[in-house]
Amino acid sequence: MSTVHEVVENYLTTLGVDYEYSRGAVSSPKWATKSNDWRVTVKRDNKRFDIDYFTGNLADDPNLPDVIHSLISDRETISARQSFGDWCYELGYNDDSITDYNTYLGIIENTERLEVMFTSEELSVLGLLLEDY
Repeated sequence: MSTVHEVVENYLTTLGVDYEYSRGAVSSPKWATKSNDWRVTVKRDNKRFDIDYFTGNLADDPNLPDVIHSLISDRETISARQSFGDWCYELGYNDDSITDYNTYLGIIENTERLEVMFTSEELSVLGLLLEDY
């Protein structure tokens, strides 16, 4: 474990955030055929949300800092809440692809879940802690 990993893990513990996971995502995209798919539940107080999470086929089980890092990274791609077309242009996605559109919508949905679970200040701290993760 890296020092950053431990710091993020400790911060999440201080906030009362926990998680559980099991094998098998609810929906696996075509690109995930050679990856491990997980169903991860992130919990804090009476709030919780489930996400499908994917790791490389040689990776260990998911851990909370990795999951939060992925969600925060995705959130940063839509921080300005730009249109789907602008998002595609900035990140190299195809604005004529239903798959890419569904990815965009998934990121928005997960971002909204994060913003319910964490305050904007907590998300800022997590973003800073995870900058070099």
